Amino acid sequence: MRKCFFIILLLAFVGCGPGTKPSQPLPAAPPSLYPIDFPLEMKWEWRGQGLINKTPVADSTHIYVTTVAGYCYAINPVDGKLAWMFKAMKSIPTPPLLAKDRLIFFSSDDEYYELKPATGEIIYKDLSFGKPTSPGTLDGDFLYFVVTETQLRCSSTTTHKLVWKYDAGGKIAGEPAVKQDHIYFGALDGTVYCLRSTDGSLVWKCPVGGEVYGRPAVSKELVVVGTTSNQVVAIHRAKGTVAWCMRTDADVIAPTTVFMNKKRHERIFAAGFDNYVYCFNTNGNMIYRTAIPARMYDELLVDEHMMIIAPFSIHVTALNPVDGSSLSQLDLTSESRATPLLAGGRLYMVMYDAETSEGILQAFATKPPPPPQTQPAAQTQPKPQTQPATQSQPAAQKPAASVASPPPVAPSMKPPTAAGSTPQSQPNKH
Repeated sequence: MRKCFFIILLLAFVGCGPGTKPSQPLPAAPPSLYPIDFPLEMKWEWRGQGLINKTPVADSTHIYVTTVAGYCYAINPVDGKLAWMFKAMKSIPTPPLLAKDRLIFFSSDDEYYELKPATGEIIYKDLSFGKPTSPGTLDGDFLYFVVTETQLRCSSTTTHKLVWKYDAGGKIAGEPAVKQDHIYFGALDGTVYCLRSTDGSLVWKCPVGGEVYGRPAVSKELVVVGTTSNQVVAIHRAKGTVAWCMRTDADVIAPTTVFMNKKRHERIFAAGFDNYVYCFNTNGNMIYRTAIPARMYDELLVDEHMMIIAPFSIHVTALNPVDGSSLSQLDLTSESRATPLLAGGRLYMVMYDAETSEGILQAFATKPPPPPQTQPAAQTQPKPQTQPATQSQPAAQKPAASVASPPPVAPSMKPPTAAGSTPQSQPNKH
C-alpha cells in the first residue's frame, strides 16, 4: 500500500514538471461597441393581420405596429409574443406615433385614437377627426398631420383642439419635418414650404422643379429634398432659396437623411429609383455613389458605423457611411417593406407575406462570438530510459515436499431444458 502511494505521488510530480503547461482558454472576442453589428441572428418572428404600416415605434416595454387591416399591436421585444391588440373600426393607413404617455394613430374613417401603451386601453378617441392621408409628426404636445391630401393641420394632444391649418398648392405625400419652431414639407406641386409652428403662417416657399414625395431632411443651414426631376435639391433654411442641386439617374422618392458624424461633419444621404445611394457634403459635393440591390421607397437607416439599406427586396445591405463600401448583407425570408427599427440593441425588420396577407416583424441581434477555445496542453518530452541493472539469479530453492493432488472433478453437465420452458433468446445483432 505504501509503495502504491509513492508511485502515485511520483507520477503527479512528473506531470506538473516544468515542461507541462496547464490548459488555458483562449480570450473571447471583445463585444461590439455599437448597438448592432453584423453578423446577425434572428431572435423571433411575429405575424399579424394585414400589411404593417411603415416603421414600428418602440419604448422600453413594447414594439408597436399598425396594419392596414385596422389592427394596432403591442409586441414584447424579448420573445416576440403579443402583449395586447386593438381593433379599429376601419383600416389604419399610417404608422402609430408614440408620445410621452400615449400611443396615437388614425383610421381611414375619421377616427382618432389615444391608447395607454402598457395596456392598450383607450384614453381618448374622436370619431370626427378627419381623414389623415399621410403619417403625422409629433413635436412636444402638438401633432402635425395632413387631411384631404392638401391641408396641413396642427392639433394639441392635451386639449384635443385644432390650433391651425394651412392649405398647400398640391398634394402633401410625406410627413412634415419640425425643427426650431419651423415646419418643412414638400408637395406634388413641386414646392417646398416652411411654416411657423406656432400659428401656421407661411415663412417661405421654394419651387424645386419636381414633385416631392418624401419628408425633407433638415440640417443646420439646409433643407434637402429629393424630386421626381432626378435631382437632390438643397434650400437655405433662412432665405428659402436654392443652395445647390445635384443630378441623379432617376427619381428620388424616398426621404433624404442628414447625419452628423463624430467629426461634427454633416452628411446628406439620398437613394433613388436608379438603385444607387448617394452621399453629399453640405456644399453639394458628392462624396460617393454606391449601388444597392433595388430601388428605395423609404428612408435610409444611418448610424455612426453603419448604414442599413432595406429596399423592396429580400436583401438587406449594410454599408460603411464614410466611404460607401459594403460591410455585410442579410437575406430575409420575404421582401422588406419599410425602414428597419433599431431599438434596444435589436434590429426589427418589416416584411409582408402576400400568400397569407400577414404582416411580418422579425427581430435580429448581433450574433455572439463563438465560445473561447481551449489550448491543448503541451506534451512533455519523455526522458530516455536507462538500462536496468543486471539482476542476480535467485538461489536454487529446495524442492518442497510432495503433496498428493486431489482427484479430478468431473465437468458439470448442463441440465436439460424442461418441457414447455422457453429458451433464452439470442441477442439482436441488428
